[in-house]
Amino acid sequence: MNVFPCDLTVKPYIIRAIHEYLIDHAKKPFLMVQKLAEVSGIPEHLFDEGIVVLNIEPQAISKLDLGNECIQFSARFRGIESLVYIPLDAILAIFADDQSQGVAFPPPSPQPLPPPPPIPDKIVELTKS
Repeated sequence: MNVFPCDLTVKPYIIRAIHEYLIDHAKKPFLMVQKLAEVSGIPEHLFDEGIVVLNIEPQAISKLDLGNECIQFSARFRGIESLVYIPLDAILAIFADDQSQGVAFPPPSPQPLPPPPPIPDKIVELTKS
């Protein structure tokens, strides 16, 4: 799979197109997801080094919504139904079960740190009395 820069505005369209193509060609679509704070509904133990791969074929999940800002679906993990929520920036790839076709996306860039507080004009020395 090739990684290429992807504007977030086109990412949902690419995901939907690849998903539809894989389903039409009788391939199982998988999502590679990075664990971000906004990801929910996926049991923690399934993540390996902050990454999980999920089968999103129609026989494995229900209520799939490939939205413009997130992907949502209902899935069962060890028999327990869960509503899965994945923001698009957590999607690292969508690919076929045999990994012959798919698209990888660059990982989300870390949020910039806030600027340090300004240095005061006067430095006051504290003395112990």
